[in-house]
Amino acid sequence: VYAATTSALRALLPEAGTVYRLNEWGREGDFVYEASSTLPDDDGYCIIAQSGRRLVRVNVREIEARWYGLTYDTQTDNTAKIRAARNAARRMKWNLR
Repeated sequence: VYAATTSALRALLPEAGTVYRLNEWGREGDFVYEASSTLPDDDGYCIIAQSGRRLVRVNVREIEARWYGLTYDTQTDNTAKIRAARNAARRMKWNLR
């Protein structure tokens, strides 16, 4: 199942066994519904759909800061987004890229 944006991904009713592909630039990746997950919605690695079901990235072993919606210009303050990525990397005990 394809979702063009993070908002579209949140609007889905995730089902077990289905891979959800996020196509939003810089945030691309595959997610699956993980019923046992208790991870917080960090807007990058784990996204909680409106149904309350958690979608987590699959096939990754490090956190990429770009998943958190960094804006690559000289005027936007990305501090909160970088902090979210760093916190996710610490929580998962993975590298931050």
